Amino acid sequence: MKYLWISGIHPVEEALKLNPEAVVEVLVAREGSVIEAIVEDSRRLNIPVKKVSPQSLHKITGYKNHQGVAARLESFHYTDLDDFLERVPEKPGLLILDCIQDPQNFGSILRSAAFFGINGIVLPEYRSVSVTPAVAKVAAGALGRVPVIRVKNLSRAVTALKEKEILVIGLDAHTECSIYDLDLTVGVAFVIGNEHSGLRRKTRESCDTLATIPRGGPMESLNAAVSAAVACAELRRQRLISGRTGVLQK
Repeated sequence: MKYLWISGIHPVEEALKLNPEAVVEVLVAREGSVIEAIVEDSRRLNIPVKKVSPQSLHKITGYKNHQGVAARLESFHYTDLDDFLERVPEKPGLLILDCIQDPQNFGSILRSAAFFGINGIVLPEYRSVSVTPAVAKVAAGALGRVPVIRVKNLSRAVTALKEKEILVIGLDAHTECSIYDLDLTVGVAFVIGNEHSGLRRKTRESCDTLATIPRGGPMESLNAAVSAAVACAELRRQRLISGRTGVLQK
């Protein structure tokens, strides 16, 4: 993918704020104070602004609900695992996505990760969703808030995390151990499995432990994005209680 289109007021505002050097141009199809502020910010940053029709913006972005603004970015730059591990904070909170394929899920996971202050998301290069316009739209401004590390071999990445004394916890609906019984004030990486098949065998075997989110009703499981959000919330809760909030991003 040569370029990445993002649309919507908040995603474009966040791109201009967090990563303006990656913004190639901004397209606007409406007027108003919020849009005008985006135009002014873009021009202040020497980013070209082009006025187009709403129909043209829909055709370019693929979204009718573009809110009258879109930005063309350079292709998304993933974080290198080795570089990330050199600067990862003590006792980080991480997510590992084991072949998540739904852009809606990935975008929601990014948003939850940014909200709860997760330090990074690791995902495999193959058989996995990547950062796309659909992901950026659902993430609603969270793209760029959390490093996304894409690796060729997920098992090797898990091993590298373990060498940093990070506890790798696979979320599994069919195990007895509850995430609420684990000490999450240490360095933690939650592994979220594929939407349909769950954790792959090799990934499961590479985890330090498996844990479940205990249910209280008839549904047997949560979808990947909700599971990730619950895990992130419990991680944050334990660290707030323990007073060890400094290990997460603020």
